Amino acid sequence: MKAALTRKALRGKTIYLKDAQTDKNFQYTEKARAEGIKSVLVVPLMIEKKAIGVMRVYTDKTREFNEREIKFMEAVANLSAIAIDNARMHQNLQKNCDLLVAHKCRIDDN
Repeated sequence: MKAALTRKALRGKTIYLKDAQTDKNFQYTEKARAEGIKSVLVVPLMIEKKAIGVMRVYTDKTREFNEREIKFMEAVANLSAIAIDNARMHQNLQKNCDLLVAHKCRIDDN
């Protein structure tokens, strides 16, 4: 089951946590303490109006992200989502092309 934080981000919302070590919305507070993680920014990977994943930014100090930083991370996340989607489409295209070649070879053999 996905954590509430991830579910919110997958609805297309950017989430900011000031202190992951104490925030009840963060699923891994103990791990955050052990790894020294403080602030977290969770940004959805958006293709058109659908989130296909999330990108997380972790800091070792408590900090606030300004609007410019958040917009930059959203742009990076969207470009990443486009790259992932393009890779998936290329993989599907390659698979279909391989199937067509194999099918043509079978027809030519008969």
